[in-house]
Amino acid sequence: MVRNQHGITLMEVMVTLAIVGIVASIAMPAYLSWKPGYVYRGAVSRIRGDIDNAKMKAVETRNQWRIMFCGSGYQLIEGDKPRNSRWTVPPAYTANPSCPMSAAEIAAFRAAGRRVIIRDLTDFPQVLLTADCNSPPTAIASGSEPWFTFLPRGTATSSGSVSVAMSGRNDCSTFTISTAGRILIQ
Repeated sequence: MVRNQHGITLMEVMVTLAIVGIVASIAMPAYLSWKPGYVYRGAVSRIRGDIDNAKMKAVETRNQWRIMFCGSGYQLIEGDKPRNSRWTVPPAYTANPSCPMSAAEIAAFRAAGRRVIIRDLTDFPQVLLTADCNSPPTAIASGSEPWFTFLPRGTATSSGSVSVAMSGRNDCSTFTISTAGRILIQ
């Protein structure tokens, strides 16, 4: 009586594992050297996308949008005036909210019908927001946070530029906004 037996021998399993181990040992150093650049490009892409999004939202909603950069993140704030005429928030909040905004400020803006979106860069380890690419990467100083404001026609105003740097590498990109609303990356 002849029976067909299907299966894998121990020798076949051991050869397969040896081949997988050799390929992994060759690929791992390349992956580890590639990953920081990928993380950096992801952070730059996210910030660029949020800046583009703020500009488009300003045109779409016919309301200004401001992006304020601070610490390890940034915030997007809709409008310069409340949608609700009964809004009683101190003028300091409307002119220049703190960065990052406190929970009370966020609640006050949302009560007035203004959207606030808080973003941080915790998904991108070792990526820093800095004031300048020419000096060693340091956090943005409190009180001198750069911001970009997009107006309903797509034009923009700004206070400086913001740089995105990768610690331990020479990767650094600087975002500036022209008055025509163009995003410039250097």
